[in-house]
Order: sequence, then structure tokens, then C-alpha cells
Amino acid sequence: MIDGPLALVPCASQTAYVPCDECMDVDSCAIRITMRKVRDATASILDSTTLTDALRSRKQSVDWVI
Repeated sequence: MIDGPLALVPCASQTAYVPCDECMDVDSCAIRITMRKVRDATASILDSTTLTDALRSRKQSVDWVI
């Protein structure tokens, strides 16, 4: 259902990697390292969440509002 890179910046993407023009050292860039952690956490959440989980969560939040 969701397609495309998960990373917030291209240099942190696994599937659409593009280094930043201004980057001096991609291996030690603190922004890239942090954004990789964000990308990895996002991937982990998506990999471990089923459609049933998502629908169940939505129903619980709707029941709470009503």
C-alpha cells in the first residue's frame, strides 16, 4: 500500500540513496546517522504491523472518541 523511500533525507535511504552535495564524509555525518536510525525505526514498525493491527488501532481510537 505504501511505496517509495522511507528516509526523510535521500542520503539515509536504502533504496534511493543520493549523497548530499555539501557532505564531506558520508560515514561520519551526524545528520545521516540520525536519519538512518529514524528510517530503520520506521521500517521496523511497518514490518511488524499488519493491516489487522492498523484497523484494530483505528477502531479503538474511534471507540474512545465516541
